[in-house]
Amino acid sequence: MEQDVSLDETGGTRSVRRAADIIRALGGSADGYSLTELAREIELSKATTYRILHTLVNEGLIDYRDESATYVIGAELVRIAMESRTAAKLANIQNIEKLSAPYMQKLSDATGETVALVMSFGDVRTNVAVSLGSHELIVSPKVGAQLPLHTGGPGKVILSRFSPADLDKYIQRSKLEALTPRTVSSPDELKKELRQIRKLGYATSSGEAVEGQDSIAVPILQNEKVVAVVNLIVPTVRFSERRQKEFLPQVLNAAAEISRLMAKA
Repeated sequence: MEQDVSLDETGGTRSVRRAADIIRALGGSADGYSLTELAREIELSKATTYRILHTLVNEGLIDYRDESATYVIGAELVRIAMESRTAAKLANIQNIEKLSAPYMQKLSDATGETVALVMSFGDVRTNVAVSLGSHELIVSPKVGAQLPLHTGGPGKVILSRFSPADLDKYIQRSKLEALTPRTVSSPDELKKELRQIRKLGYATSSGEAVEGQDSIAVPILQNEKVVAVVNLIVPTVRFSERRQKEFLPQVLNAAAEISRLMAKA
């Protein structure tokens, strides 16, 4: 007869619960935990914590970093999480791409510059679609390329809609790592910029994520939430103040048109 695991006195269900506690703890830490830190965090003995970690590491759900002697979320767990994204979410991404495509192309044709459709995934922003410019010298970003949210206009547009609590958590996790000398790495300066971006409804940036690239980023809104960003990307050598003033209304208009369609979707 099959034994009822809910009545198991060997600790089987307790071990599963403890493994879940470990995964949750590591999932909330960007840098991971040492064995001692993790045992203290989940209030278990080091010996018990180690035994459970050993199993999770063998299954690929947790990784051990030799150089720092820390445990982090494993590649297998990340793979499972990525594959479990719902069909509805994937369909929504595809819908935004489809609605945005003609307006991105129109904006690229009108300006001669590259236009990217940017979305956030966790703490990073990703180019999900790109319309290349027509100039001989253009910016050519890769679809799928990821950058931290605080680096450059598109990510800061997204951050500008974060609640104060969520923004503080992001700052703590990311440590505002600088990718270029122009990356905003001061929490106070970032918060000041984000307030201004939300007030204006757009962000401009110059070499904050990639040196030599400037941009104008405008949010695509659905029910007052940022679902994506239209990002016009221009080589720094060609992004004069005159061109910025010329391009801004066109980027604002493209994002507004896509937002209008999203409201009907």
